[in-house]
Amino acid sequence: MPKVGTQSATLIEFLPTARAIVVMLLGGRDEADALLSAILVTPTGVQSESPQSFLSRLIDQARAVSQAGCNSVSGVDRAFVDSSEHAVALLRQLPFERRLAFILVELAGFTALEAARYCRAMPREIQALVDAARAELVCTTSCDASPALPPPGYDEAM
Repeated sequence: MPKVGTQSATLIEFLPTARAIVVMLLGGRDEADALLSAILVTPTGVQSESPQSFLSRLIDQARAVSQAGCNSVSGVDRAFVDSSEHAVALLRQLPFERRLAFILVELAGFTALEAARYCRAMPREIQALVDAARAELVCTTSCDASPALPPPGYDEAM
């Protein structure tokens, strides 16, 4: 495995190492491959980048992806959020317009004005959709995470 600090390591030689780092940061191969693919197809001249600057940019992008995922489901146990399959399943329960607005604003970092273009809605409607999605996600995750309570009067019946 080529080291980042050596002059002999080319970007091509370093890609497997960079991928492994991102897999660990994001917790999944699919997410890492998607991020790497997105960066590699950018017209910013990746070929002329040093492995150090490429890794720095890659880590910045992974950090942004990770923070977006963490901030989107606030108040929920971290181990619960780490399950990407469960997070996707939670999002899929939302109606499409709420899910689209939530993903654009909370995960992708769009402003309500920018998201409104894609959702074909007014910015104030976008914020209402995001707030409704957030409330529904918090309610769903709270219900999933908390044990079922006995019905009122259960103790009295015994």
